Amino acid sequence: MASSTRLLPGVAASLESFSYIRFFLSDQQQFGPGKTPGEILFRVCIYSILIVAAIYYLIPLIIMVFTSVKTMNDIRTGTLISYPREFTQDAWKAAWGSACIGVTCHGIKGYFWNS
Repeated sequence: MASSTRLLPGVAASLESFSYIRFFLSDQQQFGPGKTPGEILFRVCIYSILIVAAIYYLIPLIIMVFTSVKTMNDIRTGTLISYPREFTQDAWKAAWGSACIGVTCHGIKGYFWNS
């Protein structure tokens, strides 16, 4: 720590806290690469919960994208979650070029470049 005395006091303090973190990490690594079965089970449970939560929050987005590429007949005859029989970009083209936003019907292309 002799080199840290030449630095500013705030920098020296941050270097000391960094060396403490390095010591803590190296201390944790001394226990070896093997983990107990309880630690492995805990990690598996945590990651499983996180994956299920991510899927739960992504399902509405997936349904919205699938519905946006369906034809009107697919929307009327199929269920909401059904896979589209044929993909179409007509809804995207209409929203981009001719959707009525406020009092004008010029689509969202002008507002897209603004944002």
